Amino acid sequence: MAAASSSPSSTSSAPARWGIPATIHRVCAADADLPPGHADLSLALAAPPAISILTVPPRVSPDTVSSRNYPSVLAVDPSGLLLHATQGERTGPILRRDRLSSNNFVCYRRHFVHAYFLCDARSANAHRLPDPDDNRILDAGNLGLLTRDGGCTYLLAELQPVRSWLRHRDPAVLFFRDTAVDSKALDYPLRVVRPWASHGVFSLGERLWWCDVSWGLLTCLPFEEEPVLEFVQLPVSDRLSFQCTGKELQGYGCFAVTNGAVRFVKIGVPNRPKVTVERVKKMVRRHGQGHDPWITMYMLCSDERSGSWSWRIEHEVSFKDIWCHQTYEASGLPKKCPKLACVDPFDPDNVYFFLQGFIFSLDLSSWSLQKHARFNVKKPTRKHMSSRFVLACELPVTPS
Repeated sequence: MAAASSSPSSTSSAPARWGIPATIHRVCAADADLPPGHADLSLALAAPPAISILTVPPRVSPDTVSSRNYPSVLAVDPSGLLLHATQGERTGPILRRDRLSSNNFVCYRRHFVHAYFLCDARSANAHRLPDPDDNRILDAGNLGLLTRDGGCTYLLAELQPVRSWLRHRDPAVLFFRDTAVDSKALDYPLRVVRPWASHGVFSLGERLWWCDVSWGLLTCLPFEEEPVLEFVQLPVSDRLSFQCTGKELQGYGCFAVTNGAVRFVKIGVPNRPKVTVERVKKMVRRHGQGHDPWITMYMLCSDERSGSWSWRIEHEVSFKDIWCHQTYEASGLPKKCPKLACVDPFDPDNVYFFLQGFIFSLDLSSWSLQKHARFNVKKPTRKHMSSRFVLACELPVTPS
């Protein structure tokens, strides 16, 4: 079995600068807060574990940030970022025909005008993408970005699973945008009728991956003439099936691209889910009779002959062992279950967590705490911070 990875050249190069940008950016009051030359954005990557904040002017993001409406970085590519920001309130309903699932018109009420920007971190420019006709982008959380030729060619692809309680298989639309708009109906590989959670999209090589941390991954090669949508199911023992909201789910599970391969990281909390799998029962007995959480990391492997995917466990560590380590004792951090933040894109052993007002990294191979610091993010509050609100990425910008 080989790891699901990008081309060898992408993993053999020495690690460049990387950082942890927050997905919610800051809107500055004046252009004086930006680099000279009428720049559209500012992002200086601070050294991890510090969190980097993207700053944009009101001309890019004019609306007031609130819990109901906030701008966000949707995806990151080595050539730049995909930014979503609303442009004021919309008046009147929008009629849109869903021609894939019915012949009737469906009425949508969108409160804001949505805009998407392709941000070049090197030139500090934000290029607004053409507005989609009839508002065909339905869920910004399912929008992925791929670039070619150093960002000169880009592709946006939105997964739009058409849900029906009458049919077991429905088409899923990929919405492309470069010089033209195109939609392709792909065979939706899932047999179970349930909503697909929008837990982010990431790219690896020329493949896009749509995330649902409670279920698995959907993936395809959008640049192909006839893309095939594949489903990669999570291990049965590590599906996040306990009752909680989508925001909480991303505090206990996340996907990451690190060292050229896809990883899944999960915090096991034995007293919350109903334990039914033998491996999890053993973990519960091993880690304090069900009172101590643990962390598990999997690497996604592909079999080129059969075209199948599988998960291989790389780490399974109890937080009880981490809390007893001298490095954690010396830090003074509370011995409480943290929430996941991200994984080092060059070192899969190095995982970052949120705990109260701190962000810290653990080396899962040695159980040791590496770095810790207070994070400077005001929105969302520290209570809600999770992997949903940060990204781990490499960008060609100058570190602060």
